[in-house]
Amino acid sequence: MIAAPSDAAPFDAGAYRKAIEEGLRPAVAGIRVAVEFLSEPTENLLRKRLSQGEVHVFHFIGHGRSQQAAQYGTVVFQDSTGKSRSVSAPYLATILKSHPTLRAAFLQACDDGDDPLGQVAEALATQGLAATVSGGRVDAQVVGLFASQFYSMLFSGASVDAAFSGAKEALVTRGHSSDRARFRLRGHDTAAPLFEIATVPAATVDAGSADHPPATIVQTPTAVAIQAAARVAQAEAYARQVQQKQAAGAFDVFLCHNWADKSAVKKIALQLKARGILPWLDEWELPPGQPWQQLLERQIGSISSAAVFVGGAGVGPWQEQELYGFLREFVSRHSPVIPVLLTDAPDQPELPIFLRAMTWVDFRLSDPDPLDRLIWGITGTRASAE
Repeated sequence: MIAAPSDAAPFDAGAYRKAIEEGLRPAVAGIRVAVEFLSEPTENLLRKRLSQGEVHVFHFIGHGRSQQAAQYGTVVFQDSTGKSRSVSAPYLATILKSHPTLRAAFLQACDDGDDPLGQVAEALATQGLAATVSGGRVDAQVVGLFASQFYSMLFSGASVDAAFSGAKEALVTRGHSSDRARFRLRGHDTAAPLFEIATVPAATVDAGSADHPPATIVQTPTAVAIQAAARVAQAEAYARQVQQKQAAGAFDVFLCHNWADKSAVKKIALQLKARGILPWLDEWELPPGQPWQQLLERQIGSISSAAVFVGGAGVGPWQEQELYGFLREFVSRHSPVIPVLLTDAPDQPELPIFLRAMTWVDFRLSDPDPLDRLIWGITGTRASAE
């Protein structure tokens, strides 16, 4: 739910929606999660959606306030005339806890202050929800990044604590360390997984239309617990692999890209790290105040593979120099150089001549999985999502 009544303080609702949608698209690859938004942020429409089928998480973006001393909080919905309507935290809790599959709430404030929706999150956790996350006012891209990492881990069987920590770590990795304190977790038994299921059937984040009816998958509790634990254990093993490689400076792949494609490439870099692959990305590895050309040449000479990203902006001038330098290393060391087409690459991309004969990875396609193919090219071993 994105609540922006006509008489409330304005915020860029479209940017928040886009950030959530784009952030979840790559982060939950292989996990069936339906993201729905209310067409109008009204109490009646929320009740209607909750009555139509399973909803697992309620995600609210909008205005509200907390009175710490009085332990009282409200969120702002929209009434039938499009104006603001304040809803108290206990009343909202009554609406949400009547829906048996709804386990968590994410409340993102669009007001300044220290955790403006904190008292609402506290009330929801006290009155029945297993976990609540509240966030102070931050940029839409930060919300998208945090939410995508949190939900992808949550619906993969990770504990609430692990998902929350992973989301905060994602902010640090992407250069938003100062924003990590803006998000707070509340709930009971957050050390346990919230959804102990092997595959989440049409799991719904937020509330909206019933265009995606949930499928039914029946599994024994023992099998579900084993599979969820195995997925968490695999994620932890990948994280240890990356930490060990970082300590040794043993990068798996050099990410060569146009600066215009930085955001898309960083998302793929995070996905690689989540699969135990350590990428070398200039923004993460070049320290300020040092000659970057020399550091760049040193890395090109030591990393065993490269991924050359091509998006809508084409190949940049510095990217071409990196390409030719790495091509010389490729010839002498037989290292793979992998062309990677980003989602906004043109139908007939202009690839450098020496890349045209090489098999590329195409992120414009979903089948076969482009991330698996990229990992195959980097490691020489067919990758598996499990």
